[in-house]
Amino acid sequence: MNNKSIQDLFHFDTADLEVNRKGDLSPKQRERLARNLGIARKWGMIFGIGLFGITICLVLSIVVIFLRSNASLEKIIWAGFIGFFALVTFLAALYSISRGFKKTKNQVEKVQGPIKITTIEKFDQDIGGQYTQSTLYVGGREFSILSELAGYVIQGDTYAVYFIRNSGYSKKASASSTILSMELVS
Repeated sequence: MNNKSIQDLFHFDTADLEVNRKGDLSPKQRERLARNLGIARKWGMIFGIGLFGITICLVLSIVVIFLRSNASLEKIIWAGFIGFFALVTFLAALYSISRGFKKTKNQVEKVQGPIKITTIEKFDQDIGGQYTQSTLYVGGREFSILSELAGYVIQGDTYAVYFIRNSGYSKKASASSTILSMELVS
């Protein structure tokens, strides 16, 4: 095992690990998570504002349909159809923007046990090629990881993994967690 490589992979040092052992985030980790969260919130707000713009355009098109001529059954059906999409985009915009104001709890959790790493190759038509997906299994949890980790650890060795759950995910969705640090226990 190469501790320095694992530290580089997950961006932590021994000081961060000591703080994680106590169930807390180091100042450096807090800053990094806040920066990443800020970027995600900014893009969520931009997306939400864009959806509000689409909603306004859809509502204006309904107004134009009725102002241009007499209301007919066909125009009422079109207005209902467009109104439905306006409602959907409005609700999606509200959801996207409200997520930007949601408080996040960065509670450090620990899971310990023998590790197993699996790597599978998948094909994605959208990106037009193959990619690998690696998963770390430890203590009944799974984490999406970079495949390089497999080169730094020995399958079956016992590790302690310190992580936080990403906001908006259930307790079962540990693949949606961020690993802060990890250490060989035995």
